[in-house]
Amino acid sequence: MIAPFRGSRFTLSIGVMDESIGRTPAEWRVGVSYEKPLNGFRAWFRSPPTKELSDLARLLDEILHQEQRFQNVVAEYLVCPLE
Repeated sequence: MIAPFRGSRFTLSIGVMDESIGRTPAEWRVGVSYEKPLNGFRAWFRSPPTKELSDLARLLDEILHQEQRFQNVVAEYLVCPLE
């Protein structure tokens, strides 16, 4: 799913982990990453909006922690530098 946030576009992915398919409770993973614009040559060479990405990740973390049906919510922040 493409999620617009503060003027940028991010990819939001949600899926069940293979090892927990069919188990109760299942383990799920929520991911968010920056979606580079397809048009505009210069856009490919700009730095990603790391502050907005970080803010969106924190917002998702807060939402997941507030939902009582979710248990053992753990945040894992992986940052991949651009080369």
